[in-house]
Amino acid sequence: MVSRNKFFHLFLFAKLALSGSLQAQQATYIFDGSTSGFVGSHAAYLEDEVGLRPEQALRETFTPFSNTVQSLSNNPKAVWVKLDITNRSDEPVGAKIDLASYDLVDWYLIDNGTFIDSAFMGELRIDQRSEDYIEHSIFPLGKLRSGFTNTILLRLVNTEQIVIPLRVDKLSVLQGTNSSRRFVFGIYTGIMLVMFLYNIFLAFSVRERIYLYYLGHLIFAWLTQAAFQGIAAFYFWPGSDYLSEIGFTFSTCMVSILGILFMRGFLQTATHLNWQDKVLQALVVFYAVAILMALAGSAKAAFAVVLPMQALVAVFILYVSVYLVIKGSRQARFYLIGWAALFIGIAIYVLKDFGILPYNNLTNYALQGGTALEVVLLSIALADRINILEDEKRSLVARQKEELQREVNLRTAELRNTNQSLEKAYNDLKSTQSQLINAEKMASLGQLTAGIAHEINNPINFINANVKPLKRDFNDLLDIINDYRTVKPENAVTELQRIRHKEEEIELDYTSREILELLAGIAEGAMRTTEIVRGLRIFSRLDEAEFNKSNVIEGLESTLILLNSAMQNDVTVDRDYADLPMIDCYPGKLNQVFMNIIGNGIYAIHRRVDKDIPGRLTIQTRDAGDAILIRFTDNGCGMSEKTLENMFEPFYTTKPVGEGTGMGMAISYGIIVNEHGGRLDAESVLGKGTTISIELPKNLSDKPPRDRQ
Repeated sequence: MVSRNKFFHLFLFAKLALSGSLQAQQATYIFDGSTSGFVGSHAAYLEDEVGLRPEQALRETFTPFSNTVQSLSNNPKAVWVKLDITNRSDEPVGAKIDLASYDLVDWYLIDNGTFIDSAFMGELRIDQRSEDYIEHSIFPLGKLRSGFTNTILLRLVNTEQIVIPLRVDKLSVLQGTNSSRRFVFGIYTGIMLVMFLYNIFLAFSVRERIYLYYLGHLIFAWLTQAAFQGIAAFYFWPGSDYLSEIGFTFSTCMVSILGILFMRGFLQTATHLNWQDKVLQALVVFYAVAILMALAGSAKAAFAVVLPMQALVAVFILYVSVYLVIKGSRQARFYLIGWAALFIGIAIYVLKDFGILPYNNLTNYALQGGTALEVVLLSIALADRINILEDEKRSLVARQKEELQREVNLRTAELRNTNQSLEKAYNDLKSTQSQLINAEKMASLGQLTAGIAHEINNPINFINANVKPLKRDFNDLLDIINDYRTVKPENAVTELQRIRHKEEEIELDYTSREILELLAGIAEGAMRTTEIVRGLRIFSRLDEAEFNKSNVIEGLESTLILLNSAMQNDVTVDRDYADLPMIDCYPGKLNQVFMNIIGNGIYAIHRRVDKDIPGRLTIQTRDAGDAILIRFTDNGCGMSEKTLENMFEPFYTTKPVGEGTGMGMAISYGIIVNEHGGRLDAESVLGKGTTISIELPKNLSDKPPRDRQ
């Protein structure tokens, strides 16, 4: 669903490339009141890359138009257009560019080499003139003498492609075309508004994301047409050079992005296609990069990048639609019809500019008509999609009813067999036990998530704090660079003095040092975030869920990183690690044990009566021949003998309600003893602290303990 405004440019390029060079000089255009329309066959143009003044441009050699409506394959800095005209009418005459989206339009009327009138228009000057003469660039030729030959000189500057539909007619006729254009655009806006309200109702009813993509596509399609007609610059951002430069490119790219996202969801390309869907995703990224280029101030470069891709994108979308229609997709048929309506409108509009079709209301408004028809047809397709969803829902209900009936029959058969009923009860009991264990895991996961959020928040805030001053410093440097780039030889000394004075104002040396310091701060925050994420990955062991060899110390360190926020800066960790070999184990489950033991130790330290003694947690590892030893010692509140005897029992806890489930140490005992064939012991003195000891064998048999018969 790419921008409709770009296709006719591409067709114009092809026509220009095939036309060849013209050797004949343009003839004087004679206006007698009865002739009207485009005067490209009498005009000539000059590409200006150096910034010529009007009198300089007149001395250059102009190239005659190759078509009634001239287009340029490149996008020069400026284009000059010259037309010699003899007025044989007594009525007021005017000239206009029948394309409203030019940035700058400078008109000059010349009589025997003397400039007798001028007007300066364009989107970048919206706030300087009245609506009628700005919106469609009408230049009233009030000083054009009847019976004499004068020269119209025109300078055009545009971010988008240069297309020159130059027209001369009675002033009243030109003003009437402006009114008609606004009237047609009002009808077009009404259609788009009705479709928007209709589909926003469907969006709230169905609650599917593709409706939001469609609504966004509809809005930006309308905005693109408004920018193309010059209406957006007049009503939405008058006097804003920045928005006038990026508005058309931005809205065009957004139409393409939202159109592709809508197509992917509507046609379900991720399900039905393979590489084609990946290409669509890549196109979304491509247009997003173009938007960033435009927002960064490179709107012309972004347009130059997007323009050659538009025809290829259009062909690819057509290919995907036809391919899915051939495969029998009902939705693809609706989509293809809507796309064909848009394509026909574009073709009529382009053929009109080539002169193949006559210039009339039908051909002039074919682009808007094609856009509106496409939107209406796609709305019908979305409504039909609701019927499809209803059919799928009824089919699903029928299948669920059949499945439920089979389940009822199965349960009835099971109830007839007492042994099977008892076996089912036993299985239910095991399932309940598994759910309780999972509940404990989820509780630990909640604590872990809170800790990670706290840890990551600090470096992220540090990075965010540095971004704003860094952006300010870069803007200062960019201003200096841009000033140097605009220095001209004729006033170099003055300009350089001004720039050096500006460098002193912004303290350039200090700004440069500050940028390096801010970048270093951002790098430090990013490094800390990387360490936290690496610790989380090691702890989770998402790629080590099976029984294999692992580094125990690495698991301990990752657990400490994730529990750092729980220590609250009042717990010191002493590490006494011996060199340990890799051991056979379940790495993820061992990390869960470490999380439970270290977390309980931190909790016990925080529950001490004597807060004046610094909290300390000591972790020791030792190589004990065929096994390794791990000891966790804390100087927390300790445990009574009763607590020590029951600490490995399920559901036993001394924590308040809501702070523990009583399953943590029971699960840890099962992991160490039952699954690893190790030992888990505890020693504690009430009010003094606790020591938890783990003994793990280095090498287990090929089949882990939990799988042994």
